[in-house]
Order: sequence, then C-alpha cells, then structure tokens
Amino acid sequence: MKWCKRYRLGPESNFKSSILTFRYHWYFLFTVIVLSLAWVVPEYIDSNEAIEFVPPSSDHFSLPPAVLMTGTEFQDPEFQSKKKKDVQASMDYACEITTNDVVFAFQWKYPNNRSLTDHIFMLCKNHRIFANAAYSHHGKDFILCTEEYGGVLKSKRRPLNVTLKGIDVNTFQHVEYESKSAIESCLLQHSVEMLNKKW
Repeated sequence: MKWCKRYRLGPESNFKSSILTFRYHWYFLFTVIVLSLAWVVPEYIDSNEAIEFVPPSSDHFSLPPAVLMTGTEFQDPEFQSKKKKDVQASMDYACEITTNDVVFAFQWKYPNNRSLTDHIFMLCKNHRIFANAAYSHHGKDFILCTEEYGGVLKSKRRPLNVTLKGIDVNTFQHVEYESKSAIESCLLQHSVEMLNKKW
C-alpha cells in the first residue's frame, strides 16, 4: 500500500540523551523552587505568626545577652512598626495580666521556640518601654535592693539615683530618664543587667 509510510525514531542513543536532558531540567527547576521556599518561608513565619509570653524562668539565665538595635534599624519605619506591633503591644498586655514590675523582650518566643533577642524592657508601673538602655548613677547615696527573677533572689547594694539613656520605643527617640524612687532605681539597674546577662 502506497499510503502507508514507516517512520523511524532515529538512533537509540539520541533518544536516550534527549530524555536524560529533559530530566535534568526538571531536577534543576525543583532545586530552585525548594531553595526559594527555604529562604522565604522562615521570613514569612517570623513576620506573621504571633509571639507568645513566657513567665519568668531560671531557663532565661542561659540565654545570650540581648542584641542592641543598630542605627539602620532605628531609622527604618518598617522596623519601628514591627517592633511596636510585636513587642510594645505584647508587653503592655503582659504588664496588665501579671504582677511583674518589669517585662523583657526575651520573655517572648515565636512558635518555633526561638526567643526575641532585642535589648528591650518595659517598666510595668508606667508602661515606659526602653531599647538599648544603659545607666549612669549620680550622688553618693546607696540602697540595698532585694531583687528576684525566675525564683532566684538576690540582694544588691546599688546607687539610690540613676539616669537611664536609651531609645523610647513609643516614639523611637533618644531619651534620658531619671529614676523617680528608690524602687524604680533598683528596677532600672536590675533590668539593664538582666538584658546584658550581668545580674
């Protein structure tokens, strides 16, 4: 029959080669997708999942020192908004529902069990929240402070009056804050030492 034609696929080696090349393209594409997801997903989780408050615990003593906010972060409006949303609102709430005098950023963790590392604390009495805090004392008077965290109790001889320098997270402005009482002086000094892991 004239209308019937035979078609040949060509040499077998060429056919196998084209199949292998086709497979490598899919492996390459799959690898690119997996690497992209591995890079994007942690950022998405950190920015979208809620943080959870952890009550004072002796486990917190094993955490590394808190990380100071950089100048770039300080000037970044997106960073400011995230800190206000994640940290400030959560600290306000924790102060209202607990009897703590101070709450620290490291008392919050993400669902993946990673704690916040920011050098931030809040005085619960007046809801003042400070980042990158450091203190200097003035005057010759000292007091004995009885301090407790996570079931650990310490008595420390401290200056009666201190001035705190840092960033007010409410306004993201540099501030100086003077202790208003002996108790507040103890709290300010205790807080900075806790964040620096020197308590």
